[in-house]
Order: sequence, then structure tokens, then C-alpha cells
Amino acid sequence: AQQALFHSLDRRLSGLRPRLEGLRPRLAAASPSALLERGYALVEIPGREGFLRNAEHAPSGARLHIRLARGALDATVDSNHFPENKVTRTGTTEPDRGQ
Repeated sequence: AQQALFHSLDRRLSGLRPRLEGLRPRLAAASPSALLERGYALVEIPGREGFLRNAEHAPSGARLHIRLARGALDATVDSNHFPENKVTRTGTTEPDRGQ
């Protein structure tokens, strides 16, 4: 009975392996380093938790730490600009709620 259980589990795991391998590229593409390689940057305000997503949260004079694919920059905000409406993934506009 124990051997039958072992073989059953082995078959089940063997069936899941291709699915897991298929998910590997999607996971790799979503990694922070992959995003940086595609030209995005991770922007932080030193001393605050999380990444900057909204220009309103970085007033003039705020210090920024910007991570790039190769290296980092420290910068100071001279001015900020933000739209009253943002474009959604479907191409429609909606009020920007400061996300």
C-alpha cells in the first residue's frame, strides 16, 4: 500500500512539473530586476517605506533614490507634475486617486 501511494504521488508530481516549468518565464519576467532591465526604475524617498508611485507624494525639495538596472541615482525634486486624470489599461480616463 505504501509503494502504491508513492507511485501515485510520483505520477502526480510528474504531471505538475511541466506546468511549473511553464510558469517559470512569467515569474522571471515579473521580477524587479527584469523590470529594471526593460527600462523601468524603482524610486524611493529615503526614510519612507515602499516605492514612489505618485508625483504628489514627492514635493519640491524631496530627496529621491532611484534604482536602475545598472546603478542608482540620488536626486532632488525641482517640481512635480501630475495629471488630474489617468489613463487606464482599457484606454479610458478616470480621476487619479493618488495610488
